[in-house]
Amino acid sequence: MTIIEAIPNISEGRQRHVIEKIVDEIHNLPNCRLLHYSSDVSHNRTVLTLVGSPSGLTKAILRLYEKAIQLIDLREHYGEHPRFGVVDVVPFVPIQKASTSDCIKLARKLGQLVSKQFKIPIYLYEAASTR
Repeated sequence: MTIIEAIPNISEGRQRHVIEKIVDEIHNLPNCRLLHYSSDVSHNRTVLTLVGSPSGLTKAILRLYEKAIQLIDLREHYGEHPRFGVVDVVPFVPIQKASTSDCIKLARKLGQLVSKQFKIPIYLYEAASTR
């Protein structure tokens, strides 16, 4: 089984009830497991660690985007760390029977899905960048 790690960062680190609603959205999804999450008040962001199959991670991250877009208002957001959006970054790391190439494909596919579904721009960086 292919296993990839995803480390999405959301732009909320202070409002525990908002963080919990977002995290609850991705609990117990098939082919994906939330290993850990931690929040930083001064940066006002939460970092999650997920592992799963590419399809399991895709479903989880799309749900994460959906809930974060509903609950986080960047017009009222402030923190020490700059941010690009309510879901700020989503790095992928190959773990088992996966390669960097698999992670690049997943990042590009997810970027297209997020952009189409939520009508927001997506920035791909590092090896996943298309230009």
